[in-house]
Amino acid sequence: MRLSSYSVKQKDEYIDIVWTGHITREMARSCIEEIAAIAKELVNRNKPVLTRFRVVDPPLPPNVDAFEEGLNIFKAEIPLTRSVMWGHIPRLVRILVDILLETYSGDYLIKYIEDEQQALSWLLHGDKTPVDK
Repeated sequence: MRLSSYSVKQKDEYIDIVWTGHITREMARSCIEEIAAIAKELVNRNKPVLTRFRVVDPPLPPNVDAFEEGLNIFKAEIPLTRSVMWGHIPRLVRILVDILLETYSGDYLIKYIEDEQQALSWLLHGDKTPVDK
């Protein structure tokens, strides 16, 4: 049996989200609630809301219920400054990610970058590298 879990951790400069295995709709809803609580604290301290999201060992076919529930982050009035999805994801999951990016990239700064270091750099600095600042 595959492990299924999620984690939401507040790092110094961003919120780190990991979904592992088959995430249920309820798990996705709880995850969004945790993100919203941390985001509210960040906003109250005049900090940007940066999220780094990774899917580990996703089920095949993709878990559409959790994906649909996860989209509620965009309806939860969370003032996302930048969001990045990173890591290797299977082709079928990538199709869902591409739909997400096409749907929300006009309203939010959101990208998929496979490489962890490049993803973190973009999340923290946008299109500027630390040297460009």
